[in-house]
Amino acid sequence: VLTVAKVAGLRVPGHALMGAISFLDRAQPPHPKGQDAYSGLGRAKYQPHRAQPGHRITAVAMLARQFLGFKPNEPLLIGAANYVREKPPEITREHCGYYYIYYGTLAEAELQNLMKAIPVFNAEVEKLDMELESAEGPQELAAVLGQYSTLNKRLPELDAKLRRVGMSWEEFWPALGKTYMAVGAVMMDSLMIAMKTEMKGVQEDMLKEMMKGMEEANEVYKKVPQGNKDLVKKYMKELSAVMD
Repeated sequence: VLTVAKVAGLRVPGHALMGAISFLDRAQPPHPKGQDAYSGLGRAKYQPHRAQPGHRITAVAMLARQFLGFKPNEPLLIGAANYVREKPPEITREHCGYYYIYYGTLAEAELQNLMKAIPVFNAEVEKLDMELESAEGPQELAAVLGQYSTLNKRLPELDAKLRRVGMSWEEFWPALGKTYMAVGAVMMDSLMIAMKTEMKGVQEDMLKEMMKGMEEANEVYKKVPQGNKDLVKKYMKELSAVMD
């Protein structure tokens, strides 16, 4: 929020930004003795007084540090990234790692590998005699990913075939989830702009009511990192070709 305010041109006191960094530092456990420069570094707890760090909250802390000016090649972020990779988000029919999908940063190389992997995935899925759901909104995405979550067990060659094009099964799912969310967010942004333009002349109270409904639907998409949206915009043509 502080970074967004600063980008928007508002005056943000330097001590406020330093306070945010100080909080992140206090929520980080001490670096374990006897380990290399990166091992255990950058892990984060939800609150400084909490006993143990967590993988998902560490992903959030990584994003916060980048907003505050930390560079991706700094030891804190490298150590945090290594820690997060130890435990990819669990995706099952009952549970989807939305928290990770909201805050996980989509890398360009990751997206490029995903676009190579999606046709491989689709070709394998076609071998199954089952009808897969489609995601028409952020809420439906959880159900879709849950339905897909055990396909690697039903398709024993899937992981090996994905690896041949640059992604393991564990890498494929987070990338797919982040990409779906970013594409949905971009489409929602465009839809809301079009709505405001096309509804000129509509009674103000009616327009407010319609926009209220759109805002409610957009609440989930607002959490998608802007960098992810910018990236899928850059590759929208290629994504459209492989995701149809």
